[in-house]
Order: sequence, then C-alpha cells, then structure tokens
Amino acid sequence: MSCGFGTDVRAGPDRCPGGRRFTGDRRADDTSDTPALVLAGYVRISTITFIGVAVFAGLTYAITTHRGALLVLAAGPYTALTAMNMIAGIAWRRRSP
Repeated sequence: MSCGFGTDVRAGPDRCPGGRRFTGDRRADDTSDTPALVLAGYVRISTITFIGVAVFAGLTYAITTHRGALLVLAAGPYTALTAMNMIAGIAWRRRSP
C-alpha cells in the first residue's frame, strides 16, 4: 500500500506521514461544499450553453428571413475593423525608421 509520493508502507496505514493514506482510500467529507459547487458549475455552464445555442439559432433564422436589412448591419463591424487596421498600419509605418 502507498501513502502517496512514492512512500511504501509495509507496517500498515497508520505508518503513513500524518496518518493519511492515498486519496482513493479516503472517505468523503460529509460537511464538504464540493458537491454543491460542482452542481452549481454544471448548472451555470449548461445554462450559458443553452442560451448561446438559442441565440445562435435565432441569429441564423433572422439573417435567413430578413437578409437584406441585416446584411447591412452585419457589414458594420467588419468595416470598422478594416478601418482600424488601416489606421494602425499607417501609424506603424510612421513610427518605423
């Protein structure tokens, strides 16, 4: 049996440093908040994922249904990024010798 960290205990589990055995032999702590935290994390991630999928599906539906008006709005961020990239490129060239 091992206490962990490569220690070999032949005289029994009471010879482990600090009286501990490896993690697989420990009993669960009845007063621990870990199960509640794991469940809360699972619920939170599931909710965020569900809302994300719903938003993505709604956007897909909206763009296919109202193509003309929304394509103009969709081009806005790309146009802004292109303009910012051009301004940054001009500033970078002026700084370089």
